[in-house]
Amino acid sequence: MNGKVSGVSNPGTEEVFRMDLLDSIEGAVFDLDGTLVDSMPFHISAWQETLREYGIAISSEWLMTRGGVPSYVIAEMLTSGKISPAGKPAFPAPRELARIKTANYRRRIHEIQVFPEMVAVLDYLKSRGVPLAVGTGTQRENAETIISETVLRDYIGTVVSEADITRPKPDPETFLMAAARIGALPENCAVFEDSPTGITAALKGNFRTVRVAAGRPQTAMNF
Repeated sequence: MNGKVSGVSNPGTEEVFRMDLLDSIEGAVFDLDGTLVDSMPFHISAWQETLREYGIAISSEWLMTRGGVPSYVIAEMLTSGKISPAGKPAFPAPRELARIKTANYRRRIHEIQVFPEMVAVLDYLKSRGVPLAVGTGTQRENAETIISETVLRDYIGTVVSEADITRPKPDPETFLMAAARIGALPENCAVFEDSPTGITAALKGNFRTVRVAAGRPQTAMNF
């Protein structure tokens, strides 16, 4: 198999994903938004609705590249060094801006669906007795709501959220904590991620890493 990958910009070192690559792993950690569930459109809509009030326009593309980053960190990125536009409300503190965004997001959280192709991966791992966890930058309440109201409740018993860590992705702390809680060493544990930020975090932590795109596992790294 291919050697280890130090980043996400070297596609020549990646393998096409095959389910049997997972036969030797001892644990798996899944990002939530955009990886297990089709929630990114809801996050994007909530951010755009929230920011419109403060005179900030933000593209879907910008937000997509920051999947897995806690909302308060995104709020800091968006308002740092900026002056509130004339005629618009003054920017609130980052955590307050994130709270408003989260309230807008939660109005539609019950509409979020699990990607069918990822359920097939969960089935494959569960049938082999592999312990499974979610490692997400989203708020614990949101993650637990999504898991409890979808088929994910039949697979996921361990959740590490932004409330549990001090260093968000691209730092590997989220995944390292999740792996420790399910008793798996990083080098024997697979991380499934859709965002560049999350993939970088997984590779920094020396995890076997599966890139997910449009709800489908695409390529394997570090296997």
